[in-house]
Formats: sequence, structure tokens, C-alpha cells
Amino acid sequence: MRTLQMLPWESMPILRQQEVYRMPSVGSISMMRSRYHELVPLIDPSDAFYLLNPSGDLKSTQAEFENWFRDQNFEGRAGTMPTAEELATALKSHDLYLYLGHGSGEQYLSIDEIQRLEKCAATMLMGCSSGSLRLSGCYVPRGVSLSYIRAGSPVTVANLWEVTDKDIDRFGKAVLNAWLRERTDLADCSECNQPMKESGAIKMRRGRKVDSKKKLASSNLVETTDKGSLKNVREHRPTIGSFVGRARDTCTLPFLNGAAPVCYGVPTGIIRK
Repeated sequence: MRTLQMLPWESMPILRQQEVYRMPSVGSISMMRSRYHELVPLIDPSDAFYLLNPSGDLKSTQAEFENWFRDQNFEGRAGTMPTAEELATALKSHDLYLYLGHGSGEQYLSIDEIQRLEKCAATMLMGCSSGSLRLSGCYVPRGVSLSYIRAGSPVTVANLWEVTDKDIDRFGKAVLNAWLRERTDLADCSECNQPMKESGAIKMRRGRKVDSKKKLASSNLVETTDKGSLKNVREHRPTIGSFVGRARDTCTLPFLNGAAPVCYGVPTGIIRK
């Protein structure tokens, strides 16, 4: 089953326009839920740090994004290599980390250094094979994308295989534009900018034991409340992954380069701070 992770399930016709997230296990989903107090983690995409063309040889990518990032008032580096300490600080202090360079950026911040972070931004890794996992026989697959998840990143968008720079630049810009546009549209919706806390029924179930006679009624209440809250989140707060499928068709080769990006993590909402 581990070898199936390289298949682009998200580009099947039935899933191509749907929101799909990858997680290594049910336990990892539970771990992610325990890190956040909201039903859905929230990020502000304008609170971003970028690492653009750190190797200095992706001139067209730098020309495409550098001035645009500055116009968005993003913090970051372009055309120069950062220190590991600088990247670690950026990941802990921003909501979104954007990497546009070769590979996954592991050469600038190692897997071990990532996993030692106590807090981590949502990440978008647009390098070749940035989302590919390395198989180690009977052991759990390893990869930078999973390291970000283990460090606390609610969602990581990364590529399963090698991609061409201009096509993946189109995809990346389409996704970022959609996130920022959605953030702008939230300005007039007060409900969207209130954190979605877990319902009292869910907290009660987690905080103490429930009497066996009331267990069925309580579980029904939790299920109803939880579903209602999640429905409210989806109606008022579109999530990060919902824009990934739509952006695939902006690529010249939508079933090659456009099929490479996938989401690791859990549904993550957009908020305006």
C-alpha cells in the first residue's frame, strides 16, 4: 500500500474538482486535531514568508513572483540563500511559507530541523518532487511534506514528481491569487472572522466520562452539533484545498504538471486577521 502514495488520486475525474487531503494515518489526524482549538485550523494567507529562487538559477520564476510578492507586502528572500535559523524563525512566526525553488527546500532546512519546530506555518512547496515520499522497506515512508505536518503545519501543498517551472508557476500564482481574493471577500463577513470553537458537547465528551444511560443521546448531540459546525465552516470559510483542484487547469499540461500538486494535512480555513 505504501507504494500507492505516488499515484495522483486527486486527478481522477470523480475527485479532480473536489477537496482532497492526504494524511499517513488516523492517528496523525487525531494529533493534528489536538494541536488546534478550532474545528478547522485557520490561516491568514497575507501573513506569508517566501523563499524565491534561493539557488539563483530560476530567473523566470523570480521575475514572475518577486515584484508581485512585494506588492502583497510579503516578507522573504529572493535570489539568495537563507540560514537555517532564519527559516526556522519564519516558519514559527508566519501563517504561510512559500517555497519556489529546486526540490523541497530540504537543503536549506533539514527534515530533523523541521520536526524540532514547536510551531509551523502552512506550507506551499513548488519545487520538483517536493511532496514525494521516500520508501524505506517495511518502515514508515519519509518526506519533507510529512515533516512539516509533524511539526504542526496544518496543510502542505507539494508536488509528487518533477514539473516544469513555467507551468507550476502558473499553478502557484493561481492558487495564491485565489487564497488572497478569498481573504479579501471575507472582510464584510463578521461570522467568517470568528474562530470556530469546538462545541460544548464535544468538550464535555472529552473532559469527563458520560453516563451509560445518556451515552446514546450525548453521542447524537455531538454528531449533530459537529456536523452543523463543519457545515457552517464550509459555507462561511472556504478552505485551502478547495482552490487546488480548480488551479490545475491553469497549467498548459493539466494532467501532467497540473496533476503533480497534492495537499497533505487537514482542511484549513482562510481568515482575515
